[in-house]
Amino acid sequence: MTGLIKNIRKIAGIGSRRLILPILLSCVDAIFNMSMFGIMIASIINLVEGTFSKDLLIMYSLILLGLFIIRAIVSSINYTQTQYRGADITADLRISLGNHIRSLNLGYFNKNSIGRLNSTLTTDIADFENVLTHSLSNFFKVIFFSLLAICFAFSINATYALVIVVVILLSTTFNGHWRQNG
Repeated sequence: MTGLIKNIRKIAGIGSRRLILPILLSCVDAIFNMSMFGIMIASIINLVEGTFSKDLLIMYSLILLGLFIIRAIVSSINYTQTQYRGADITADLRISLGNHIRSLNLGYFNKNSIGRLNSTLTTDIADFENVLTHSLSNFFKVIFFSLLAICFAFSINATYALVIVVVILLSTTFNGHWRQNG
């Protein structure tokens, strides 16, 4: 994970700092998402215990409605900021690469394909922009949500939490194995 962050900082330069707010907003969204799951679990516990009532239904419904509205606001701000800032970073990167290409001597173009330069300026930077605008915030959100789920599981039952940790470790191990061999 640190390698990913270092590479993004290396490519994006100082502009990578502009992504801190969207990443934090995605983590806040994960907290509200976990809160919605918490309400669901509380209602299941009330149903099992036989203490579920009309008043609890109204209270849980109002809390869920409030959480939904807050999540919608936070998610829309996060999505807009991520798209805007990622596009700004890659626009600066394109300009920087264009200026660098202008400074190259003509002998470079005899040895290297124009198509490769064009591909770098279009496809490669578009792929990097996709990472910045979509994958990066989602990556941190999933990690943060997983940590919240583990903490929540530990608060309920340590055995369940250990099962979750084992499943996460096995899934990351198998995912890495399949990527290397597949």
